[in-house]
Amino acid sequence: MTYRAALRSKNLYGRYNANGYNPINGTELWDVQMPNRPMQPNEVLKAQAAMQKLDAVKVLKQKCLELGGSSGIRSIGRIFGTLCNQTDGTLDKQQLVQGLQQFGITGLTEIQIQNVMEAFGNNGVIGFDDFISALRGPVNERRKALIGMAWQQIDLANSGSGSAQTMLQKYDVMSRREVVEGRLTADDAIREFMQTWDKIGDSNITWDEFFEYYADMGAAVADDDEFEL
Repeated sequence: MTYRAALRSKNLYGRYNANGYNPINGTELWDVQMPNRPMQPNEVLKAQAAMQKLDAVKVLKQKCLELGGSSGIRSIGRIFGTLCNQTDGTLDKQQLVQGLQQFGITGLTEIQIQNVMEAFGNNGVIGFDDFISALRGPVNERRKALIGMAWQQIDLANSGSGSAQTMLQKYDVMSRREVVEGRLTADDAIREFMQTWDKIGDSNITWDEFFEYYADMGAAVADDDEFEL
């Protein structure tokens, strides 16, 4: 009713004011922006369904970070990477449930699982890359710049890759929150760091791997200043 009344008011004003324009110089007499049309029942249902899918993904991400901490996204990614169909990089519903169970995520309802599938789904499967990217979340420009600056300290020759040993020499674990709070020793932090990469000391690391690593780790860090530290 409110929308109809506003629309009628606009029409009447325009009709009795030269259709909204000055007949001499053509300047606009009134705001031609029409009132927003209220959502129709079918549009409301679609919007609610979309929100339920997004909420299910958010719950899944929260559980992932609660269990795995800053390495949660990376850890669950490795699990799903071994489960996904290597020919087309997809996961079906059974593989999704299996991966969540292996990681230790429980408590999701059947509806939430289905909503996660439908959030990325196409013919009953979800793309592995899209799924992990959604859990990771976007990387803002400040963080991209910080990751790039860190990479420049490793890839001194600008070759697109750097040695894991060089990276390890540059990595200061004493700034990690877990080390600062005494929940992790410096040696354990270094060991965990290398295990997260699945690399040994003489391995090479590419820019894409480096960026993906910090995008994954950054998913657990809400504050940009803390991410920089």
